[in-house]
Amino acid sequence: MDSDVMAPAGSVSNIDHSMLRIIDYIWDEHKSFLQQLQNNHGSCWSSILCDFIHYTLAQQEKQCWDSIFKETNMRRNRLGPNVVGFPEKKMEYDLMTDPMGLVARENFVSVMANVGVYGGKWQYEVVISSSGVMQVGWATRSSHFNAEKGVGDTPDSYSYDGNRQRSWNTSSRKYGDTWQSGDVITCGIDMDKRSITYYRNGRSLGKAFDAIATGQGYVYFPAVSLSKHEVLVVNFGSQPLLYPMEGYNNLEAAPSLQLQQAEACLNKWFRSLLRVVFSDSLQLQLFGPTMQPSEAECVLLTTAFQIMVTLKSFLTDVHAGVHLAHSVLLKFISSLIPSSFMTLAPDHSQVLALNKEQLKELMYLLDVMHAAFDSESTSKVLQRVLLHIVTLAREPASNLQLPRHCDALRLLTALLLHEPTRMLFVDRLLFVGVRLQSLFCYCVDERVMQTLLPEVYWSSQDGALQFGDKILFQSRLNVLYTALKSIEQLHVTVLSLLLTVETGMPYARTTRARFLNKLCAVTIKRNISPSRMLQVPALPFFHSLLQTLGQLWMSELPPGSRICVPPHVFFDGSVSLMESNRLGGDNIHLIKTLADQRSKALFNKQVVFGQEYPVVTPGKLRSGATGVCWVDGDGLHSSDSECLSSTGTLSSTDAEGTDGINSSAGTSGKAGTCSTAGTGSSDATRNIDFSAASSSGGGSSTGSPAARTASLQDLCNCVVLLYHHSVRRSLQRVGVAKESLNSAISRICAVTQRIKEIEAMNRPPAAVLSELRQSLALLQKDCDRQVMVQAWHRAVSFAPFRLAALINLLHIVANTVKASESSGATFAFLPDYYIEVLSHLSLGLADSFMIEYPVVDDEKSLYESIMVFLCRHFLDPRIRYTDSKEHLMQTVAFYVTCPATLSLLEGLDHRSQESLVENLLQPYENRVWAQNNWILVRFWKGSGFAFRFHLSPHLKTKITPKPSYSDNCMQLIKPCPSLVLQSTVAKVLASDAAAASRFVSSLLNQLNWAFSEFIGMLQEIQNFSSRLERVFIDSRQLRICCTCFELTVSLLRVLEMVVTRAPQLFLGAPVSRSAQPDVLLSMLCKLLCHVMNRVSVGSSGCFTRIVSLEIPGLDSLHHYPLLTAAAGILIALLKDDLNHQNDAEHDAVATKALVSEPSFQITPFEALIDGPDIDGSSVSSSYARNLDAISAVASAPGPPAAPAPAAPAAQHRAPLPHLRNPESSGPEAMEVESPTLSLATTSGSPQSQAASEIRAFSLRQHPEDVNEQELEAVVRCVGHLQEYLSKPSVASPSDELQDCVICYARRAIAVFLPCRHSSCRACISQHLMNHKECFFCTGLITSVISGLTGETIISKENSPETDSSEAALNSVRSTTPSSVQDSMDTDSPRLFEPVLVAQRQSSPLPNFLTSHSSSTLSAHLTSNPSLNSTNNSSLNSTNNSSLTPTNNSSLTPTNNSSLTPTNNSSLTSTNNPSINSASYSNYSSVIDSGSSALADESLMNDDR
Repeated sequence: MDSDVMAPAGSVSNIDHSMLRIIDYIWDEHKSFLQQLQNNHGSCWSSILCDFIHYTLAQQEKQCWDSIFKETNMRRNRLGPNVVGFPEKKMEYDLMTDPMGLVARENFVSVMANVGVYGGKWQYEVVISSSGVMQVGWATRSSHFNAEKGVGDTPDSYSYDGNRQRSWNTSSRKYGDTWQSGDVITCGIDMDKRSITYYRNGRSLGKAFDAIATGQGYVYFPAVSLSKHEVLVVNFGSQPLLYPMEGYNNLEAAPSLQLQQAEACLNKWFRSLLRVVFSDSLQLQLFGPTMQPSEAECVLLTTAFQIMVTLKSFLTDVHAGVHLAHSVLLKFISSLIPSSFMTLAPDHSQVLALNKEQLKELMYLLDVMHAAFDSESTSKVLQRVLLHIVTLAREPASNLQLPRHCDALRLLTALLLHEPTRMLFVDRLLFVGVRLQSLFCYCVDERVMQTLLPEVYWSSQDGALQFGDKILFQSRLNVLYTALKSIEQLHVTVLSLLLTVETGMPYARTTRARFLNKLCAVTIKRNISPSRMLQVPALPFFHSLLQTLGQLWMSELPPGSRICVPPHVFFDGSVSLMESNRLGGDNIHLIKTLADQRSKALFNKQVVFGQEYPVVTPGKLRSGATGVCWVDGDGLHSSDSECLSSTGTLSSTDAEGTDGINSSAGTSGKAGTCSTAGTGSSDATRNIDFSAASSSGGGSSTGSPAARTASLQDLCNCVVLLYHHSVRRSLQRVGVAKESLNSAISRICAVTQRIKEIEAMNRPPAAVLSELRQSLALLQKDCDRQVMVQAWHRAVSFAPFRLAALINLLHIVANTVKASESSGATFAFLPDYYIEVLSHLSLGLADSFMIEYPVVDDEKSLYESIMVFLCRHFLDPRIRYTDSKEHLMQTVAFYVTCPATLSLLEGLDHRSQESLVENLLQPYENRVWAQNNWILVRFWKGSGFAFRFHLSPHLKTKITPKPSYSDNCMQLIKPCPSLVLQSTVAKVLASDAAAASRFVSSLLNQLNWAFSEFIGMLQEIQNFSSRLERVFIDSRQLRICCTCFELTVSLLRVLEMVVTRAPQLFLGAPVSRSAQPDVLLSMLCKLLCHVMNRVSVGSSGCFTRIVSLEIPGLDSLHHYPLLTAAAGILIALLKDDLNHQNDAEHDAVATKALVSEPSFQITPFEALIDGPDIDGSSVSSSYARNLDAISAVASAPGPPAAPAPAAPAAQHRAPLPHLRNPESSGPEAMEVESPTLSLATTSGSPQSQAASEIRAFSLRQHPEDVNEQELEAVVRCVGHLQEYLSKPSVASPSDELQDCVICYARRAIAVFLPCRHSSCRACISQHLMNHKECFFCTGLITSVISGLTGETIISKENSPETDSSEAALNSVRSTTPSSVQDSMDTDSPRLFEPVLVAQRQSSPLPNFLTSHSSSTLSAHLTSNPSLNSTNNSSLNSTNNSSLTPTNNSSLTPTNNSSLTPTNNSSLTSTNNPSINSASYSNYSSVIDSGSSALADESLMNDDR
């Protein structure tokens, strides 16, 4: 190079000389024009360079016209504008730009592009962003699409649907592969050969169509059809195709001129400049030794700036910019990244060190770009780069190394090493849409898994059937784990860069602070209510973020702070809580009500752990080579004595549990200091001071440990939030896939067993065997596919290193919850999602997730610590948020169901077990009790009478859809009884008789309600089935009916456990006035008779009739669950009487109470064992005698209707048809055609007709489920009752004028004070267990006295003086005949005394009814809001369907004979003038409102 060519005549400065030399080195052309520019501009080198570069580009443009003209000639046979796109229609779909994409808003939207072709070879690409139903192809303008017909559904349209693996042209055939999200589909059309071909990720799928219509008028346009919410990205050529087809043209031409000019700017000029910048020898050669470094830097920056300004006009162009960013800028950036970069996957510190070593040229390029571009231009260019990186990262890989995904991450890492670029990515680019999550999504093609796992392994749950080599299969999975672990390290490196804390700036301006703010405000908030249009798997991103948290948690937090998120951050505003709910209710309300406790906690920021929690030590998985334990706070338990001796301070929680913080401000010390209460009691605590670590705010310096600690606590909270809002749904889907695989294996086992049975025959049918073997082959193929899919999901979600991270997260969450609970009243500030994550994650790791590792056994101490919290606080009064209560209840329910967790629960300390049982045995009033009851059922299932089934026996032979899992469904729960917890239940019930009585009373009340509601619904269904016209049964009503049935069965089972384990509650002597066993025994006998009379086939037959109809939706209804539970109660109740059956001095209390119940009948009990034999060949005589009544009652339900056509006597009833109601505006309804339900016949005896239509239930029909010992126990009980009934009984003469008007079974000798109304002792005792108001006047009852002796029966606080008691006694005695007073002194029930209508015509009524007229009564009810049916929705017949005859057929006189005037004259207006028909409904409401414990007599008692 001649250095003197460009020198001017005068003296030249060093700058001018250097500029001339650098221009000559880079361009080496157009020297005369450069001389002219220098003469015009002097030493203004910026203007000189700008003009010179533009002149050079103009000369280059002239040379390109020939090539551009040739390309134009090659692009014939095309119609339309140069820029290809879709029409903008916002109603049907959303159109995205840069890159172009479609989001369907309506069902099956079809869109056609604006450019068509009629000859030649053409192609375009689509990126599948969601793997739903989409049809991609070509169509002519004559194709008319709608919501039912899309691309490929008309004669002149052709498409490929990878979701269904079909090609479509009015008909379909199997074609291609099943596509995945991220796949790149290339659509090519060859008009010359009349063929259409598709490529998937660069691999040809073959010709889809080879004879398309061509010729005059046939112009094909790109067209796609999408189902609702499906998303795809289309590339017609605006950017380079990822997998172009050889010989095909893009629909949109590449910007050739701009492409060559941009290539010259970067690859030629800027690359030459970079050689000078980073070569000292070359600078010395060009500038000479006298050049100062600052002057050389000025020359180089000026040149680079002008080149980049020129490049800006190309990269920001509306149409060509996208293509240039991908084909020029990205390639140039990739060329600046050395091949050795990130190959060893170094950690975060090593990556930062590489910033100056390997990526100096890239950092210089980005510096110049940020200097030359404005912020908007920089953001636009880098956005296009980022979108291309996202597309590469999501593409399914062709091998386990995921090369394109790794290349994308290395490119992103290199960009993030530049600080301004990193902040720009966080502030403006990464959190748009789902870009951040998409960067961490990866998958492999199915062929990769087939190559990795040529032979799979699976086994049945019982291990009886196994397929494949388990050891080989596990070794291949380890290869997959290793490959994904290297990918995970790349992810962690990227996130570590995004969580960088830069030096020299306030924390609030660092990348970490910006990232955390965006993460909470954008990503997590979007996942709270995710839309299908933005669905991207969040699981890979979550796992990578969790691994990053673990590394930073261990490296940045000081020892002693790696425990939990301290409780004070939930009310001091230091972390983002996303307006979450708090355990104690509304946050603003809590701040006002707990202001003092909050102030104390903020002053003394200590983490307090109660002494009752056990020490948590990491298991083998976290302490081994595969994982690391992040949490080290639980070591405090072992160093309590050392801390106490070194500090000399004490700390304990408040005695009343209101503050829960250290009362002494002087006890706070440095982080990690702990102190222990010296009392040694169970309330002692261990404290860790966080005041120093959390004192600084957002403006603190970056070097402060407090700022880093607070940021990591915020990051941990974000991880928990992300798990709660998004990840748990993904993990639940993984659990569903596990259940699907188990079902497939079960089907294989069943078919295999059937094949063996047929092969064992003498002459096996060949056709049947062939069909079975074909079915078995298909099932095995499907099972192998599911195993491969689950192997991938297991590696992505539950590889050993990821499983260890999940356990660490559970440990931190558990410590956070325990620390918050130990803080006292401020526990109410804890966000609800911590409880939900604790519940879901602990349950999933224990059993629900696809994990073979024994997590519970390995992390025994962690699970024990969680169980202690649950046992003691799952009904904590500080927890008022309903969903949190539900989650805690569900967690307890699962722990007592899973054998692994149940064994740990049984090994807890007795205090925790007793706390659990005490919480469960709280009365069922005023709380959600159903889940509580299911937990008690889980204690008992496996120990109860014939209660050992996994699936109820009556469902085993039915071909019905598999019932979905429900927390209220006992049918799917495996028997897992706990004798330890049953003993604890007995111990708690025996320790406090009064509390036990309240619980049992509430249990009986809820049983009465559930069964009454169930029977009422059955009667409504029966009425529907008896109509001649078609009626529709709402499916919601069927579900409610089944729910009431399940509740009834569960309540009966709990009652069985209580009677078995604590019989003294019913048969013992009264220990206090609030614990009266005789009252509970009376209630129990009444309900037991009620259930037996209604369910047994010997009663009205309503239950039996509905069961026999086999209505879809009522499959769970059967005699077996109810009657076996009732039989268990009967056996437990009569156990003591049977053991002393031959003892003449034994008082058979239970037997007397049962047979003394007015509704008692021996027939239903006899039917338990006296039904037909197992083979149905005979019916016993005692049961046959009752068939008359069965047939008579069952054949006449509901109001009279037109007679049905007669049927032959031997013809059985046809099944009930159920069709979808096409006109129903609500949920799906069941259509019932009543003629098929008719039971009327014209021939045959009543006995034969009943026997042919209704088959009696008997325990003998289930020999596999009811063993001989259980059957013998029932036989003994029934025989005992028959023997007792055969004995003569003597009832003292009585006057029925003194009967209790509530039950009409006992004498009304109990007088209420001060209102002086009266009833029998049993009714008022039962009523006062739950209420304080009088039956009749709703006045407050202060005490109850005996009308005979005057002694106080029940005493309340503030009882009246003795004179009022004496006055009440005298009032009762004055109305009692002397001949009757002797018979009233015992208040004993009458045994088997006939109920005569004539004797009850003069029955006394309550005082307020006899002393007022009917009009006065109506006025009294109207003036009292608690009794007014209008003001009280619980009594309003309009709002309460249980009181209206229309909605509840159980109250209609036709269906319930106990309410008819014939059977109960005491309720008729004729016999009782003071009760007219208008006031009777209110009077019934008063009685029902006054005692919820007493059932309506129409349902409780069947009048004999």
